[in-house]
Amino acid sequence: MNHTIRPGAGLLCAALSFVAPVTSLTLLAAAPPAARAQSTSSSLAGVALPRGAARINDRSLTAGMGRLTADGAKEFKLPSPSGAHDAEVYSWSGSSYKTGRSRFLFTQLQSALTEAGYTFTPVDGSSENTPNIFDTDAYATGALDLSSADERPYFFHATNVAKGQTIVGVWIDQESHSRLVLALGAVGFAGAPKVSHAPAVNDPNVWLVKDLNNAAKGMPAPPMPSFPRLAPKPRTVRGIIEDGRGRPIAGARLVAQASAAGGFRTSFESKSNAQGIYEIPLPIGICQIVNADCRIQYQGDTLVLPLHPVDGERDEFDSRPGHIENFVLRTSGSADETNNRDQSYGAPLRVLTYNLTEKSIVEVTLKPVGPLADGSTGKTLVMRWPSPVAGLSGETIIGGIPIGRYTLTARLYDGDDALPLRARKTFGMGNELQMSLPVEFESESTTRPTLGRTGARRFEVTLEP
Repeated sequence: MNHTIRPGAGLLCAALSFVAPVTSLTLLAAAPPAARAQSTSSSLAGVALPRGAARINDRSLTAGMGRLTADGAKEFKLPSPSGAHDAEVYSWSGSSYKTGRSRFLFTQLQSALTEAGYTFTPVDGSSENTPNIFDTDAYATGALDLSSADERPYFFHATNVAKGQTIVGVWIDQESHSRLVLALGAVGFAGAPKVSHAPAVNDPNVWLVKDLNNAAKGMPAPPMPSFPRLAPKPRTVRGIIEDGRGRPIAGARLVAQASAAGGFRTSFESKSNAQGIYEIPLPIGICQIVNADCRIQYQGDTLVLPLHPVDGERDEFDSRPGHIENFVLRTSGSADETNNRDQSYGAPLRVLTYNLTEKSIVEVTLKPVGPLADGSTGKTLVMRWPSPVAGLSGETIIGGIPIGRYTLTARLYDGDDALPLRARKTFGMGNELQMSLPVEFESESTTRPTLGRTGARRFEVTLEP
C-alpha cells in the first residue's frame, strides 16, 4: 500500500495507519552484528558522527534512502546524481539513545560538517518542497516503522567546494522506538554556494543601519541642551522640559508617585508652563517620576511622545529637601543600553517579505521627506538583512527609526544582481504594490505613552517582486 501523507500534513495522525511487516520491525531493533557494524565516521562525508552511531547495511533500506535523497536533490533544486546510489544509513539506539538529545546530536553533526568545509543548509521538514518520507513503497522506509509519533524529519543539504561534493541528508527522531536515524546520500555537485553582494555606502548623507533593533545606533548623539539652574523646593519635585535644540516645551505632562507610611503610592500630576518649567508638590516620602510626555505638532499631525530624563534615570528621591528632574525630547534611538527595540524613542517598522530567492539580501531605503519630527535634517536610512529560506515568508522589525516622514524603496541583491522590489501597506483595502511608498509615523496613542517606550505607531509594509 502506498501512503503519500506528508509529515507536515494536519491529517497525519488520523490517516497514517500502516503497519510494517514483522521482518522490517525487527531489522533495526535486533539486527546481527554484521548488519549493524559499529561506525564512528561517515565514509561519504568524511566526518566523525556523534558517538554511538551504528551503520545499517540492509540493501532495500539503503537503496530506498538513496532514492529519497535523490528526490530531495530535485526538490531542493540541486543537480541530480548520475545513476542510482545507495545512501549511508546510521542509527542511534539502546544505550546511545537518550530522550531529548536529538537536536543536540543534530547540531553536533552540523558542526562537524561545517568544520570539514561544508556549507550546511537546513530545510524546513514541513515544507511542501520536501520528499514524502512516508511513501514506504517508493523509499522502502517500512523497515523504520515510521508513525505519526515520530518527529518530522530534518532535511538538509551540504556542499563542499574543495571536495567537489554535495550531499543530502535526512534525520529522524523515532522517540517511540527510542531510536535516531540518519541517511546521507550523494547527489550532483552544486558548485560554489551563491554569495550575494550589496554595494558599500560612502555617501555622508546616507546611513547604513548597523543594528535593526536600533536604527540610530552609532549615529552621533544629539546634543544635550543646557538647562538653567533651578533651586530645589522642600516637598516638591521641579524641573525644565526642553527639546533637543534647547527650546522650552510647554504643556508637557508629568506624573510623580509618593510612597507614604505603610507603602501606599499616591499619584500627583502637573504640566510645564511656557518656560518649560513644572512643579509637583509632594507629601513627605520616597518619590519618583513615573511618567513624562508631551504633544508636538508635526506636519499637521499631533504626536504624543515620551520624554527622556536628562540623567538617563527617573530617580527615587526623598521629597523633604526637594528634587530637580529635567527632561528632554528624544525622537530616535533606543531608550536603554541593551538596544531593546521595545524600549525606544524612535519609530518601529515591520517588514513582511514574500516570494524571494534564497541567500539574497533584502535592502530597504527610507529617504526623509522634509525635516524630522525634532526639526532636524535626517539622513537617508539603508537597512539590510538576509532573505528568508526559499518558499517561506519573512518578518523583520526595525526599531529606533528617527520619527519623520519618508519615501520607502526596496530591492533584492541576488548574487551580483540588484532586483527591484515593490511595496504596499500591509493592512487596509486597495493597497496596491508600488515601486515607492510614503511612510508616515503616526501617534500610537492620543492619551499617554509609557515612559521609555515609543509614542509612534508601528508602520507595517509588505515587499514582493
